[in-house]
Amino acid sequence: MKLLERLKIHVSHDDGHLQNAVHVFIQPGHFKVYPKKALHWIEDKEVASASKVFFDKINPVTGKRMAQVARGNKNDVSHAVDAAENALKGWAHTSVVKRGELLREAAILLKQRRQEIAEIVALESGKPLKVAFGEIDGAVECGLF
Repeated sequence: MKLLERLKIHVSHDDGHLQNAVHVFIQPGHFKVYPKKALHWIEDKEVASASKVFFDKINPVTGKRMAQVARGNKNDVSHAVDAAENALKGWAHTSVVKRGELLREAAILLKQRRQEIAEIVALESGKPLKVAFGEIDGAVECGLF
């Protein structure tokens, strides 16, 4: 699967994700869809932890649980490192121009989803939305450089 297709799938909320999601309060009249459980993302797919253990992702502002996140162990790390090493082989044979094009397209996708992603950053970190926008904008600028 192409890198940009993965990015589009990973940040989109399709019906499969919505059935395992909760709505999290952001501000009056505004809710964000957030997964109930987050698994690892390895080899272009969600992967359960070998430990089968989850930890609570806490909203730092409210102190309430937002989701449960798979707790990785050394087997999960080994699996992820092996997958990354295998992916590197293909990436190493990708021209510098093509890499730049892919990063630019990823930055454009990030810019298009700026509001949504900034809200998620703010929600997860407790940072003000203005700061989250700054982080998103900085990442976009890096990708467009």
